[in-house]
Amino acid sequence: MLFLVQLLPKKLISYCVGRIAALRWPRALAARLIPVVARILGLNESESEQPFAEYNSVQELFTRNLRSGLRPLEAGVVSPVDGWLREAGAITAGSLLLVKGISYKVEDLLGEATEATKYQSGVFFNFYLCPRDYHHVHAPCDMRVTSWHSIPGSLWPVNNWALARIKNLFAVNERVAISFDSEFGSGALIMVGALNVGNIRLNIDPRSCASHYSPVCNGHRYDSPLNLKKGDRLGTFMLGSSVVLLFQRQLPLKGGILDQPVRLGRSITT
Repeated sequence: MLFLVQLLPKKLISYCVGRIAALRWPRALAARLIPVVARILGLNESESEQPFAEYNSVQELFTRNLRSGLRPLEAGVVSPVDGWLREAGAITAGSLLLVKGISYKVEDLLGEATEATKYQSGVFFNFYLCPRDYHHVHAPCDMRVTSWHSIPGSLWPVNNWALARIKNLFAVNERVAISFDSEFGSGALIMVGALNVGNIRLNIDPRSCASHYSPVCNGHRYDSPLNLKKGDRLGTFMLGSSVVLLFQRQLPLKGGILDQPVRLGRSITT
C-alpha cells in the first residue's frame, strides 16, 4: 500500500481535486447535489451559517462559516479549530512527541533554526481536522503576529496510517508557520498541508497562498505586529488537515482533552 501511495502524483492529484471542488455548479444542480455531498461526509447543517443547498461548490461547502455565537471562547489558551486533539505535551531539548510516540524537531517543523531556539522547553498541541470539520483556523489567544512563511514540501495524507509509515511526515509536507507574541510568551501556529489540501490561505494576509501550483507569496515579516484578538480568524484549509501549536513557556494542560474531539474556543490550558 505504501509503495502505491509513493507512486501517486500527490501534488497533481491535489491540484485536480482542488479545481474540481472549486467548480461552481448551476444553481438548480447545486441545490440538489451539495446536500448529498454533505450528507455523505457527515456534515452538520444545523451549525452552518446557511443551508447546504445554498452553496454553489464543494469548496464553498468545505469553507463554510459557522452560525454566529456557536463557539463561545473559554478562558486561557483555546483550541484554534474544530478537530481532534491528537497529542499535547512538553517540548524537551527542542523535540516533541507529535503523534504515536514519533519525535519531531521543532526546527524541522518551523523550517527556521533561529526561530526554533525559542521552543527548547515549551509546550505543543497537535490537532487533526477531517473533511467533515469546520475548516477555518482561529487565534488561540490574544496575539501579535510578527511574521509568517510558507515551507514547500510534499502532500502526503496526514491520517494515522500515513503517520505510522512516513518518516518525518509533518516536516516533509507543505505547511505555513505563523509566529506571534502573546501573554504566554512567543508562539507559533503551523498549518500542515496534506493530500488534496495543497492550498492554505491566510486571512491575515491577502497575498498568501501556500500552493505548489499557485505561489503568490512565500512569507512576510511585519514591521509593526498585527494585533489579533482570541478567536479572530487566521487562515483556511480547503479540505481537512493538521495544525501544530507551539508556545515558548510550559503551560498546564487541561485534563481530559487528550485524544479527544475538541471544538473551536474550548480551553486547552488551565
